Amino acid sequence: WPAASRTEASGAILPESFLYHLLETFPYIYSVYVGRNNGDFHQMLSLKGLVSHQALNFRPPPDAAVAIRNIRRLPDGSRIERWTFQDPAQRIVGRRETREPTYDPRARPWYQQALRSSEIVTTPPYRYASIQRVGVTLAHHVSDSPGAVFGIDILLHSISRFMEERRFSDSAKLLIFSDLGVLVALADGANIPVQEGTASLFGAPDPVLGQFYRELLARNSPDDELMRFSVNGLVCQPK
Repeated sequence: WPAASRTEASGAILPESFLYHLLETFPYIYSVYVGRNNGDFHQMLSLKGLVSHQALNFRPPPDAAVAIRNIRRLPDGSRIERWTFQDPAQRIVGRRETREPTYDPRARPWYQQALRSSEIVTTPPYRYASIQRVGVTLAHHVSDSPGAVFGIDILLHSISRFMEERRFSDSAKLLIFSDLGVLVALADGANIPVQEGTASLFGAPDPVLGQFYRELLARNSPDDELMRFSVNGLVCQPK
């Protein structure tokens, strides 16, 4: 967790240099933001690596690489949402403004969970409203700014891509799944067409993965123990 978030997030708006640093240093991050107990919200989103901007409900210009979203309450009590879009050179290529936005960070599960916890909280996979893709959120309250919560969104397909780049063998399958068997990320050479965050290992198209998960559930063994099991007469064992 970036230590700078506890000091730099305490101002009225997260310093954009800090947000840029996070998005550039960790390319699998989709967005970083802070929500406050008065409903204010400041967010920076990375549009790099997205195949198309058409799925984004905030309609960025085609040459936008970064979107900055700022929601704040005006002196008259009304709320305003401002979007600023920048190209890869951080030049402004578009702006948009909306009165009385419906988004309120205080109503989001990540905000509520973070305020109740002293630890970093991680949400289950869910579909983001801004992009209609599945991801997870990591959130933590800002200790020196009561009512402020710092969050990071990570798209699950970004985790799969990160794992795919690090597969140690063409036949290796790397996967992350929840305790309910929901697939979080998968790197298998693109042989299994699944949607991360929605597919279940109980019905995995690959019978080895499905049987692996059933065997794992049936065993009460240490997490680091190597498993040996069979699928349709074929023995699967560690080497």
